[in-house]
Amino acid sequence: MTEFSADSILVLLDAVPGGELSKSAADPLGAARSVGTPVALIVSYGAQLDGFAASAG
Repeated sequence: MTEFSADSILVLLDAVPGGELSKSAADPLGAARSVGTPVALIVSYGAQLDGFAASAG
């Protein structure tokens, strides 16, 4: 089981139908970072997941 920091903030990132993260994805990550450690949750099909992870980073 993965352990997370006590100040972890779960952030759900939106994806657009074209297969990429929405342009507003940085906003909730930045807000979460200001109060804790952001942990991004991206719901996607396997083929798109690698691209989403790179974009979120």
